[in-house]
Formats: sequence, structure tokens, C-alpha cells
Amino acid sequence: MYMPVTTVRSCSDNVTGRWLMKYKLLTLKLFVWVACLLFNPVYADPGRELLQKKMHEYSENIKRDPNDKQSLIKRADIYMEIRDFKHADADYSAVIKIDPGQGKAWLSRGMARSKMGLIDEGIADISVYIQRHPASSLAYTKRGVQYLRKGDNPMALNDFLKALELDINNAEAHDDLGVIYAQKKDFVKAMEHFKNAVAIDPSYHKAYHNMAMVLFITGNNTDAIRSINQSLSLKPYSRGSLLLKSTILESLGRFDDAKKAGNDAALHPEGNWYEHAPVK
Repeated sequence: MYMPVTTVRSCSDNVTGRWLMKYKLLTLKLFVWVACLLFNPVYADPGRELLQKKMHEYSENIKRDPNDKQSLIKRADIYMEIRDFKHADADYSAVIKIDPGQGKAWLSRGMARSKMGLIDEGIADISVYIQRHPASSLAYTKRGVQYLRKGDNPMALNDFLKALELDINNAEAHDDLGVIYAQKKDFVKAMEHFKNAVAIDPSYHKAYHNMAMVLFITGNNTDAIRSINQSLSLKPYSRGSLLLKSTILESLGRFDDAKKAGNDAALHPEGNWYEHAPVK
């Protein structure tokens, strides 16, 4: 879970907003250029082509046998990957109707519904999965994220602690628990869990982002830059991380570099695969 740069606007003027307005025309031109590249057959994404091929294969299987649970789940998983949560929900629901005991479908449908903003419904589905798989650290983590999105921090805290009780090496649970402690202004504990997350999984870019946020909030701007650069080395096109980098650079007086980071952020739409949790 990310802590977005909007959480620290009280520490800095919303300079990125001014840059986005100033460079709106440039951004529009660049978006058109990027779109042309993306839709040019020469630049076709082989990964997307493979997904389309698999999607067609599973759809044909389902036409032949509407009760083909494995093809329904696999097609739903692809819908999740391409962020078509509505169709993913439909396929997972079909599996549950065919076989209510199909555990993965409950967990995955819960995630799909949460992504559509149906948080209570998502929690209900994940809870069914937890009842049947009480040793699933992953399921407690995913449900905890939904409670965090609802603003129910006590329930989220309980789920993240349970997730770590079941699996101390659950990097996502450490990161999400760090977010809760950051929201409570317990930055020492927050940093402890963010560091645990990257120690377990050095590729966990969100934890580096969140460490940078806490370091910036606490005035450790030089260390914050190092951490946000580490996050961006793992996910270079993260708009939230680019905006945070821009804000940190401005606080260091590196205005040209801050402007460049802000312009780079303008080229990338904000994704919503990972939920945002503000530090108030």
C-alpha cells in the first residue's frame, strides 16, 4: 500500500499542480506520441498478445463447456491482470455458483469487488475464504488492506498482525502495518516494518516509497531521496513516486531536478491497483 504524496502537502506547496498546468500542452503532445507508439503494430507488446491468445483459448473452452471451472478462473485471472474487474467478478461468480467450495474464487472475487469500490462485499468474500483457510497469511493481508481503505484501522491492524503471526516473512503485511503506524505518527515502528519488508523482498518498491515518505515527513530529506530513487529504480513510471521525488527535491532547493520529476509524473496516469492510505 502506498502513502501518496498528497499526504504531505501541508509541508510543501502543491508545486506539482502548477507544473502540470504550465506544461499541459507539452504533456498532451507527449501523450499523443506515446499513444501512437503503443498502437503501432511495430511496437506491439508480446506479453499482451500472449494474454489475448490465452483469453481466446479459455473463452473457447467455456463455450464448449460453460461449467469449465479452471478455464473460468484462468480467464478471470487475466481479466484481473488487465484491470477488467467487472468481467473478472462475473467469471469468479460463475465458478462459485458451479462449486461454492472453490476457495480461490472467493478470495479472488473479493479482490475484484474491492477494486470496483465494493469494499464491504470484498471483505465478505475474503472472510469466507479465511473461514475455510484460517492459516492463509495472504488472505488476512488482503482483508486488512480493505479495512484500511474503509478507515477501520483497528480491524486492519488485527488482520496485519494475524498475517505476520502466520508468516513473519510476509513483506506486504509488514509494509501495510508500517502504513498504519505512520498514520498514528509512530514513525519509528513504521520504519521498522518498511525496512523489514525490503529486507524480506528487496524488490518491494512500495516499501521504499513509504520509507521515503516517512523520512521526508520527519525532515530527513537526503535519506528520503535515496529511498525514493530506490523505489523508482524498481518501478520507474510510478506517478506517485515521481511526484514525491519532485516534492522532496524542491525542499532540497534542487528546483530544476524537481521540475523534471514533476514533468515525468505528468506523462503517467495514476494507477489504482494499489490502494492509497494518507497520513493525516
